[in-house]
Amino acid sequence: MTVLVTNTHLVITTFSPFTAIIEQCGLEHFIPIHNVLKATLDQRIVDLEFIQKDNSLRKISLHLKNPEAFLRAIESSKNN
Repeated sequence: MTVLVTNTHLVITTFSPFTAIIEQCGLEHFIPIHNVLKATLDQRIVDLEFIQKDNSLRKISLHLKNPEAFLRAIESSKNN
């Protein structure tokens, strides 16, 4: 799985051959950064809360290699 933070979006995705499976399971996300409501660290797991395209609230947990850098990137993007 790949997690990207840009100035405008948070992207959680994967590359072939698993893309179709990931889409069906609802594990792929393209989130405008302003829709990220909360990102907190619990040990090495980031709990993420965001608004989806249909305006529903979604919560997911991410086990990342460098969760502290992820949180800094989210905060930096939200402040731009």
